[in-house]
Amino acid sequence: MKWYQRAFLKVYVPLWALWFRLGRRPLSRLADRFRPHLPLPPRRFDSPESFARWWREHTRWRSDPLKGAFDVIASLAYAQWQWREKGVFEDDCDGLAYVAAQHVRLFADGGRCYVVTLLLNPFDFSSLWEGLQMGAHVLCIFPYRGRWYVLSNNEIFPQTWATFSEALEENPYTRGHTILWYEVRDPHMSLLAVNAPPEGEVYLTRQASGGGEKVGIADASRRDDVMT
Repeated sequence: MKWYQRAFLKVYVPLWALWFRLGRRPLSRLADRFRPHLPLPPRRFDSPESFARWWREHTRWRSDPLKGAFDVIASLAYAQWQWREKGVFEDDCDGLAYVAAQHVRLFADGGRCYVVTLLLNPFDFSSLWEGLQMGAHVLCIFPYRGRWYVLSNNEIFPQTWATFSEALEENPYTRGHTILWYEVRDPHMSLLAVNAPPEGEVYLTRQASGGGEKVGIADASRRDDVMT
């Protein structure tokens, strides 16, 4: 990587991370006060496949206002209003991921469902302009019957993975790109981890010294900057 690319990323990553950590949630709450609502509970599905079929037919990606500069997250009540009025929920990646999480948590293993905001290296793309447009993204990642699934916009990828980390790094959207930064939140937007899997989701093993006993080691998700 050239020096000017490293210099750019030293500004690019902290600015985006600051916005995602501190700016997006308050602005979303403010914007939601001026949107119509239909306070209905999420629909229930019995598997990722049945949810994926319904989700594809009833959602559509649409950029936030000002070509995405007005970056706010849609609430479930606003999505329900859109479904009643026009039969389809339109939003960008973060709104789609958060609303999907409200449904997915009802059938995911143990209700474990994570909304992951990530930054990919924009210089990994064919052009910097494409990288700036595609580098910031939000996914919904969840386990079902021991396998990990990834939802991106209005699609659940057909592949599944053994761990959260594999799902994050090897899904079709992120594979082949460097993840510079990511944060993990629950369906209620509470922050769980930064640059680490949610606590307890990765369980490594090591050989205890002097014997063959396997000892569990918690993943490095216990960090000073993790908020619940």
